[in-house]
Amino acid sequence: MPRHLAALVVAVGLVSAGCASAGSDAPDKEPRILKGSAKGQTVKGTGYALKAPRGWAPRRIRVPGYGHADTHVFDLADDDGFADNFSVVLAEPGAYDVDEMEAAALNEMGIIGARKRRVRTPVLVAGEPATHVSGRMTKNRVTYAVEQYHPVQDDRVYVVTFSFSPGLGRAERERTAELVLNSWRWRE
Repeated sequence: MPRHLAALVVAVGLVSAGCASAGSDAPDKEPRILKGSAKGQTVKGTGYALKAPRGWAPRRIRVPGYGHADTHVFDLADDDGFADNFSVVLAEPGAYDVDEMEAAALNEMGIIGARKRRVRTPVLVAGEPATHVSGRMTKNRVTYAVEQYHPVQDDRVYVVTFSFSPGLGRAERERTAELVLNSWRWRE
């Protein structure tokens, strides 16, 4: 598998690994209101639409044993050896206890081998709070940073995983993710 596609395994694996509910030591936090919006191509998925950053575009990719992400979008101009990307995977109904979302997401990242896992400040996505966790992954000798968000609609969880080159700072990673998430709209 090409190096720049390794993140798909993580994105889809985060949903496939299962969610054990665990308590969270993190205090309740008020979700942060996002500012700005991505200005690139409109991407439509199952029940949602969003804008990708300029220069990013969707690609349909199948990873053996995992199937397809609902949406997978890549930075087509990225030339540092790792194509920054994000995917949206729809969790199976009931896979997450939305009241224990942060703990479950953090636990799941640990199951698949993420290091430096952290609960971050939640954000508002389409007017509703979405959890935010982050970590570092290494797959096929490629290390990258992961910022993951969990918008919820009608108890259906959408796992939105952004994978970035390890040299990109957290502020820039979060800013890119937040521009996409602030463009998120629910649709039928």
